[in-house]
Amino acid sequence: MGIPEQVQVDHSPLYKIGKMLGKGGFGQVFVGQQISDTNVDNTRFGSDPFKMQILCHH
Repeated sequence: MGIPEQVQVDHSPLYKIGKMLGKGGFGQVFVGQQISDTNVDNTRFGSDPFKMQILCHH
């Protein structure tokens, strides 16, 4: 299974997967760029998209 281009967990906003920051025993860590300011329920998450770390378990 490859790494998806975009991820959304439960009711979170949509994130685009960026560069890999590292990897270890639990998986790989990537930069995640928020690409929507609302979730599936149209709940707003602030005014500006932001970046965060995303862990992909293997």
